[in-house]
Amino acid sequence: MGLFIAMLVILFLWMGYAGWSAPLMRENEDGSWATIRPEKKFSDLFKKKQFEIDLNDQRLGMEFTKPKQKYTKKKK
Repeated sequence: MGLFIAMLVILFLWMGYAGWSAPLMRENEDGSWATIRPEKKFSDLFKKKQFEIDLNDQRLGMEFTKPKQKYTKKKK
């Protein structure tokens, strides 16, 4: 029974990894496929992630703008 549970855990971990690492693709009108996000590697699991935020992302529901000028300190 313990071997069966261990095999199930390994199977679910493998399926989760396969779903995470799979490339994100889109089908074009002519029937060809285009890659939106390339396939991930196993080493990508252990890399430090840097987050970038697009302030004009449509999913946020609002649009932000950058300041027109930079504010600097006056030297005395």
